[in-house]
Amino acid sequence: MSNITWISGGQVIDPKNDRDSIGDIYAVDGKIVPYLSDKEKKTSTNN
Repeated sequence: MSNITWISGGQVIDPKNDRDSIGDIYAVDGKIVPYLSDKEKKTSTNN
């Protein structure tokens, strides 16, 4: 089983992609990922 963290509604600053906005961050096993599958969303820790 993967360790999944979902932080919702935070300020996302990504200079590489010129992004500064409110959004969600997903991490699987300590690595940032662009999205979660529906199954992963059901088992995540939403902070």
